[in-house]
Amino acid sequence: MNTKSSGDIVKLSVLGGLLLSIWAVIALSYFAAGYQDLLYQATRENGLYEWLTVVAGLTITTISLSRLKAIRQGKQGLLPAALLGLFAMVGILGSLEEISWGQHIFHFESGEVFKQHNMQQETNLHNFVSQEYVNFVMQGSVYLAFILFPIFTHLYSRPISNPVYQYLRDRRPSLLTVGVFIISCSFQDYFRPETMLDTGLLWSVSVLYLITLIKVKANTQTWFMGLLLLVTLILTAVCDPVFRYNNMQYEIRELLILTGFIYWLLEVTRPALSRKEV
Repeated sequence: MNTKSSGDIVKLSVLGGLLLSIWAVIALSYFAAGYQDLLYQATRENGLYEWLTVVAGLTITTISLSRLKAIRQGKQGLLPAALLGLFAMVGILGSLEEISWGQHIFHFESGEVFKQHNMQQETNLHNFVSQEYVNFVMQGSVYLAFILFPIFTHLYSRPISNPVYQYLRDRRPSLLTVGVFIISCSFQDYFRPETMLDTGLLWSVSVLYLITLIKVKANTQTWFMGLLLLVTLILTAVCDPVFRYNNMQYEIRELLILTGFIYWLLEVTRPALSRKEV
């Protein structure tokens, strides 16, 4: 078994364990009497998935700093040092934002500005704007950069003589990692009028993803990712009533987006000479 295949198995194992916990929380919340609040408890402030999101952000910082060190030692990579430095900074700042800069741990009082203008009256910046806006920017970026673009480059295999396109194509996520990003978009209230556009886009890209796996004759590990996606789509559609329009499933979505980003970061920060096209 080559290094890439063993790495994919590790990725699938980590994601599979995470999804099993999420599936269990959603299923129990919907089917089991007495567990209706389980999803809320797992996704609330200081809940399980918020702290896993903090760990994921710190992991991004750790990977970025280790790759920066490798660059200083003369090892070539696909990402410039400046971008890795930005990822390292965003990883730690995002983790601190998630726990309101320690307020959830030390329970200190918010300043007057935060009390007046922060929607949760906490010491963080991301709650100065509506959750819908944050979700729109985050979700839109994921769809464009980590789902639609890589799927397009696999479906349209003819060479395009554009240096920018080629640069981005060489740094696209693998199809296995694209599956993680699609799964991250599946945790939402599907059948509310405000989310029907999101629902249509999610199911459309899911079908397109499976078509792409057929076209490129994907390996076993990537098809297993497709299976995880199908199970998640079916479960979340059946259990749709447990989701709320505001803020309930966002912690899970953010955690899986960061998981996909970690997988992509590991792919594009391997030494360029050893990286193989997926």
